[in-house]
Amino acid sequence: MVINSGRYSLLANYPDLFKPANDNSAESIFAFQWIDGINGDGNAPTNTFPSYFACVGQISGGEAWGNYVRATYDMMKEYTDGTEQDIIRRKATFMGDGDYYPELNTAEGGFWYGWDNSDETKPQYNGSGTESTVVNVKKGITGAMADDPAVGRRNSGLNTYQLRYAEVLINYAEAVLGNSATTTDATALEYFNMVRERAGMSKKAQLNWETIRRERRVEFCFEGRTWYDLVARSYYKQDEVVAFIEGQERNVPYSYLFTAETAEDGTPVSFELKENPDWTPTTRPAGVPSAASFILPYPENELIRNPLLSEPPVDWVFGEGDVRITDELF
Repeated sequence: MVINSGRYSLLANYPDLFKPANDNSAESIFAFQWIDGINGDGNAPTNTFPSYFACVGQISGGEAWGNYVRATYDMMKEYTDGTEQDIIRRKATFMGDGDYYPELNTAEGGFWYGWDNSDETKPQYNGSGTESTVVNVKKGITGAMADDPAVGRRNSGLNTYQLRYAEVLINYAEAVLGNSATTTDATALEYFNMVRERAGMSKKAQLNWETIRRERRVEFCFEGRTWYDLVARSYYKQDEVVAFIEGQERNVPYSYLFTAETAEDGTPVSFELKENPDWTPTTRPAGVPSAASFILPYPENELIRNPLLSEPPVDWVFGEGDVRITDELF
């Protein structure tokens, strides 16, 4: 069993997971390996994530096309769990007004994200937009070439996690929960709370699916997990998942105000998130979730060859002699 193998453990500091120096740490079970310190030209085996998601070139390898890749209001609300703010994972995942990152833009003393240029000692991000209404991507942004020798143009030098030890711990808790409404299993809580405590969050005394869903979403944001979590849940709670997606109001581009308080050494202190009072509600086209959202359709050529695939499935009870394997099949 992975948990009992003694080979893996959680990194002490969540933001350190996303620094090239910690590639293949004790938390990394399986990750795509990229070549450090080269430029991602042509088909080079590099991690081009920063080029697509960094808001400005001074915190990437020189290219940045991610100014308009921004957190939704629905996502930002996940960083408040009841009355508790998930400040460590929020700052490690998204950067907003008031955030300071000493590991980025080191030549100028770090990177202060904000719109106010009144303090000339703080390099500012002078992007387009209205004060405090924009929250950009931080996770996977590893700095410029001067900040880290692993960085190159179109290359973060950061491995791409496919499985972390934190996920194994949460998977255990979810497996114990199973189809039950709640669980207070001591081992499940121990493993689940190990992940929360690393993020500076309080322990849970009881688990349900919503608790685990929210934990996975904030812990693994930008690691390609959330959609597959919803698909897995839809196998036996489809209406619940459809309602959850509808509740995200993807057709409403909410405008919100965000401000963070950060200590001079970059330690997150708190943040404030609220709807923009000057925002006029609007709507936009968005997909409508349904049962078909969670399955892949049969390829058209397969339907042409076998039209019965498009008919409703039928129950079949296998009896003795119904399945026969002969040499003619091979």
